Amino acid sequence: MLQKFLISISVHSCLNCFFAMNMLERITIIPDLCNGEPTIRGMRVTVKAIVEYIAAGETKESLLKAYPHLSDNDINAAVEYASGHLL
Repeated sequence: MLQKFLISISVHSCLNCFFAMNMLERITIIPDLCNGEPTIRGMRVTVKAIVEYIAAGETKESLLKAYPHLSDNDINAAVEYASGHLL
């Protein structure tokens, strides 16, 4: 029983790491784009801009309406990236 539990925890941790890696693949840093700032999928939307909108009280829904080319996962990736890199 304990072995099953430990395997379950291990698989869950691996899935979380895989999810995090996939999310962060959405963040691109291109020297000639937005002065090398981290952007979403190579578009001219910076991680910083997304985080500033959220910090100002904007909702994901309002961001998705303002930037229809973004997805919910793009916004999640920006927040995740910022939590580990911009602080």
